[in-house]
Amino acid sequence: MNIGDEYDVTRLSEVRRVLNKELAPQGIRISLTAFLIKAMSIAMNEYPIINSKFNTQTQNSYTEFGSHNVSVAIDAPGGLVVPCVKNVQDLTLVEIQQDAPGGLVVPCVKNVQDLTLVEIQQELIRLQGLAKANRLSPSDLTGGTVALSNVGVISGSNRLSPSDLTGGTVALSNVGVISGTYIHPLLFDGQAVIVGVGRVQQLPRFVTLENAGGDGSSSNALAARDIINCSFSADHRHCDGATITRFSKSIKTLLENPELMLVHLK
Repeated sequence: MNIGDEYDVTRLSEVRRVLNKELAPQGIRISLTAFLIKAMSIAMNEYPIINSKFNTQTQNSYTEFGSHNVSVAIDAPGGLVVPCVKNVQDLTLVEIQQDAPGGLVVPCVKNVQDLTLVEIQQELIRLQGLAKANRLSPSDLTGGTVALSNVGVISGSNRLSPSDLTGGTVALSNVGVISGTYIHPLLFDGQAVIVGVGRVQQLPRFVTLENAGGDGSSSNALAARDIINCSFSADHRHCDGATITRFSKSIKTLLENPELMLVHLK
């Protein structure tokens, strides 16, 4: 099953500019991918069935996972790889970013539900460094429960180890860093859901202007907005369309109102 939606990330773009200016002396830059991973983790707390896998050996059953291990699809010289950012629930944005991989591998960011945005960013950077050094272990590549595809990140080497590629529970695919606008990714490693993300485009959209005439009334006006398109592919055997749609809506709310993430950060 596939669904898609449009997210307005204009406010998130401004938040990223402020954060990256503050973090510049530390040599850290928070990516859109880190925010996506954290938003997915927060939304999975509300819809835990997303963080599951269908049991092919047992009829009509599935396994839910406590740790949010996000597989991130990466474009590598040797082809697609999906390393795993693990325990995202425990990571900050920076830690997630530091563990992010480069190259088309799918390492896994694990336990995302316990991670802050900084920790998520740090984990992304860590995985990227291992990928470039060809040192990803099996634990970095396994255990994912949901996946994210980020094929726009290119790595100069193919050094992921099996541990970096296993353990994912959900996946993310972000083709937008290359050029793509729309994507319908295929499910990875038996996971329930994979999220596909297109590039950020500045497009005209109607926005509401409050008290525009000074009389307390509101009006609509065209404005340039930062827009991304997100697609969700799900295993319909145990995830119904209503749940996936609500999951998307939760992510949309968090990305369009990034200050709401403060309530969930650890």
